[in-house]
Amino acid sequence: EKMLSRFAAFRAPVAAALRPSAASLRPLAVRNFSDTFKDRESAIENQYFNKEDEKNLRKLLQKMKQQAEHSEPAERVGEEARERHELQEILGSSMTEEQFRALSNWKHRA
Repeated sequence: EKMLSRFAAFRAPVAAALRPSAASLRPLAVRNFSDTFKDRESAIENQYFNKEDEKNLRKLLQKMKQQAEHSEPAERVGEEARERHELQEILGSSMTEEQFRALSNWKHRA
């Protein structure tokens, strides 16, 4: 029995040293909750700004399309000639008017 009490006397301080207290566990739990909350908040914020960016880009695209529709005919003719020249450099001189129109329409549609 004397041996048992010695073992118990030795075991109690070792067990207490190895077992973390509730106070030492609390900051970790709070930290994990706090990190989770911050991650969620950041994700919601990113989602909001992505939607705002998308709306603004759509408005800008619409404005650019309207400006292109209302641009001077001479500017459009110049742009068309430039596009035709660039396509001929890529495809060669065998490009037909029908092919040019099809590629041009494809490029400029929304």
